[in-house]
Amino acid sequence: MNSIKIYTCHHKPSAFLNASIIKPLHVGKANSYNDIGCIGDDTGDNISFKNPFYCELTAHYW
Repeated sequence: MNSIKIYTCHHKPSAFLNASIIKPLHVGKANSYNDIGCIGDDTGDNISFKNPFYCELTAHYW
């Protein structure tokens, strides 16, 4: 059973890597008008709305 997941941060549409352990994460999704087709950092306990000040650190908090 493979329980490792590596999250890659994205804030605009791009090509996502196709691997079972690599998961794209939409950073700053709470402030975004675009749905780029992946889970966002605005789910669960999050600070997604603070992305303009903390950038990719919102993904680390998530």
